[in-house]
Amino acid sequence: MDTRQQKTMGSILALMIILTIIFFVSVSAEAAPIPTSTAPPQILKVGNMLTLNRPHGVEPKKMFDIIFPAFNDEGGVAVKGQRYHINLITYDDKATAEAGRAAAERMIFQDKVKFIIGGTWGAAISASLPITEPEKIPFFAGSSSDKLVDPAFKYVAGSSWARTGTAVNQGNLFKTNPKLKTLVGVGLDTQTGHDQAQMEDKVDKAYGVNVLSRLFVPDGATEFAPVATKIMSLKPDVVTFAATGGTQLGLFLKELHRAGYKGYRYIGTTINFSEVLGIAGKEPMEGVIANYSDTTEVKPPSPIALKVRKAYEAKYGEWNNMGLLWVNCLYLLKAAVEKANSLDPDAVMEALEGLEFDGTLGRCKMVKRPDLGQNKAREMVATTQLYQIKDGKPVPGDIIPIKDAIEALEKIFGGKWD
Repeated sequence: MDTRQQKTMGSILALMIILTIIFFVSVSAEAAPIPTSTAPPQILKVGNMLTLNRPHGVEPKKMFDIIFPAFNDEGGVAVKGQRYHINLITYDDKATAEAGRAAAERMIFQDKVKFIIGGTWGAAISASLPITEPEKIPFFAGSSSDKLVDPAFKYVAGSSWARTGTAVNQGNLFKTNPKLKTLVGVGLDTQTGHDQAQMEDKVDKAYGVNVLSRLFVPDGATEFAPVATKIMSLKPDVVTFAATGGTQLGLFLKELHRAGYKGYRYIGTTINFSEVLGIAGKEPMEGVIANYSDTTEVKPPSPIALKVRKAYEAKYGEWNNMGLLWVNCLYLLKAAVEKANSLDPDAVMEALEGLEFDGTLGRCKMVKRPDLGQNKAREMVATTQLYQIKDGKPVPGDIIPIKDAIEALEKIFGGKWD
């Protein structure tokens, strides 16, 4: 072998050695586990405003108490590879503007929260927004108040179907029962009660239902005989009752039954069925139609709701689904923060555009409110359904999917929502 051949063979041998090294390095790299962050989770302070003297606040509080240990154990919220465990700081807004404002001030200026969730009462939320907005604190609330989607506010959004679901369900009631042509609405003489009435007016108009009267009763009222007498004189095809539950609703249904009313009764509020039944009795509840928010019993059920139910029953015994509507805000917060991959308030609010997520209400989607001049995704739509009381038990009706719900909302309120 001459010198030239020796050099050639040497070059080939060297190349083979290099290729072999590259191969083994590549294989080793593929086999090696991907490094993961070992940094301990940081704490993210989140405020929680609830009305703790009403079922709409008590039940969410009970659910939050059981959700958060597991939520944090499962990783909490992730931002840029860093895990955050949520420290939930809850205050009672007492369903008043004064307490709502005070709660917002304390959460922001003393507790230094980055976000606020909860919010079941309109007056308390409205009073808190002049505090949260200048401080750029995103507030994801479940109230029926239109303040949540007012374009004047940049850092607030709806986190339940309190405004949309009731409209969709009531519209579906009229769509499937075209003989219903006249209505009397009963509600609390509060901001939330009047907000609900304004929303119902739009539904009734869209489906050609004539509102004979709207009757408002004082918050805390227990005497409904005069209201029942008035309703009987007007002879409506359907009576709606909104913005309350528990004892008041039970007493109202009982009095309406005693007066002899035989028409439809629609409850536009999520209620504790067993509680209302215990006050009203079986016969006054027969045939009542209400919003159905127990996503543990729909087909298919919400996996998140099923997990919450299992933990709830383990701690409290008998299941109560009322809180599912109001704790959905936690899952909206998680989805928005993780889509933004940031805790920056502007980035989080921008992430609401086109956002779909799974929560305690099943599959949810953030949409616009063009009827209110809101062209950003600040409203939430979810699958909904009605139930009717038959022989003392709630019987769920057909599910209304998100697509159909959006079509109904566009019919009722106008504009392009999606």
